[in-house]
Amino acid sequence: MNEKIKKHLNVTSYVIRRQLHGSNSRLVWKMLSSIIINPQNGFKKVATLKSFYPFSYQRILFSDGHRKAYDCYNFKDGKPKLLYLLNQNHGRVVDTISYECPFNIFGNDISDVTICESMLIVRHRSLITEYYDFDKLMQSNNSAIMLGTTIDNGIVGKFPLGIPITTVIEAAEVLFQLTTSEDHTVTFGGVPWHYINRTPKMKSYHYEARSLCYDRLAKNGTLYTKNIQLYNDSAYFSFNEALLHVESDRATFYKIQHDPVKYHSEVVEWGVINMKKILNVETPKASLTTSSGRSVRQVNRLGAVNIDENDETLVMIDYEDELEMIVTLSCKGIVHLYDWDTFKIVKEISLSEWNEDADNSVIIDRDVMIHTWKLQNTFTINLYQMSLS
Repeated sequence: MNEKIKKHLNVTSYVIRRQLHGSNSRLVWKMLSSIIINPQNGFKKVATLKSFYPFSYQRILFSDGHRKAYDCYNFKDGKPKLLYLLNQNHGRVVDTISYECPFNIFGNDISDVTICESMLIVRHRSLITEYYDFDKLMQSNNSAIMLGTTIDNGIVGKFPLGIPITTVIEAAEVLFQLTTSEDHTVTFGGVPWHYINRTPKMKSYHYEARSLCYDRLAKNGTLYTKNIQLYNDSAYFSFNEALLHVESDRATFYKIQHDPVKYHSEVVEWGVINMKKILNVETPKASLTTSSGRSVRQVNRLGAVNIDENDETLVMIDYEDELEMIVTLSCKGIVHLYDWDTFKIVKEISLSEWNEDADNSVIIDRDVMIHTWKLQNTFTINLYQMSLS
């Protein structure tokens, strides 16, 4: 590369990195995106971290139950800068609230409880899911305690005390309830709100997008799996209010278009990421003629499992909102970046280490890439930073 051009790129990268902290300028993100997608630039591994606890990343990398915090944009001695380190006598730096959910309020067949979009979601073994206003429950039943606090001759968060019950819910009003299949989690999105569901009566390879306000199926709101393979498909509302249907070899994005006059909504295909097209793999055409010249009729069964060791499958899909790029990770350890507006590949990255038997995931945050995987009881992170060639 011409030294003058290289010097210019280094200066540009330096200026951008200074602007990344506290800046929301769209011009900065456009400049950074153009540098990242430049085929002469790439991501270089700069550090590896291991832990027996899961890692958590929120622009700061946490490990060991939030006892350690690292700055992934500053490095010292080949490792990200350690922001703080708590000894084993301290708990996580958060308050905790433990609720008792009495049977007379929530029933005695609870299978799972989660919190999402300010709603307390209670799932029952009867496949009925109930939704409560969690903020309202917090306002009327709020008694937090700091982890690490000593009470009742024990330490909160540690054996044998653990996390004691701090609040007993005495009353709760159900906002609404849905019946859903055992292996599907209902998500909400679109304007106005819709939800994507699969009921026990539906076949395992189709979903329905319904209006939350009118409980009406949207036009073209039934999503079918085009090809069942080894990995289960999923459908959910994701980034930018998009409805995302993920199959083993493709991801299809949809938009909800709403007509407030006719109280009508429609699911419209927005874009498709096809793993077979990435690899330029053409679907083989089965012969419709026998060796003796007799014509035969080919029958395709959706329930058949398609197994091909050369097939590329989606391990995960994510979105980098500041760069406006879709991030995918394939079963071969290849990361692809897609332009959000065109759904075209703008960058391909090969991970330096890959174990297909591990539980892998990738996060791209501005000019940093984090590859996390779990193998047996060990969590490993490889940190990459953008490198100018």
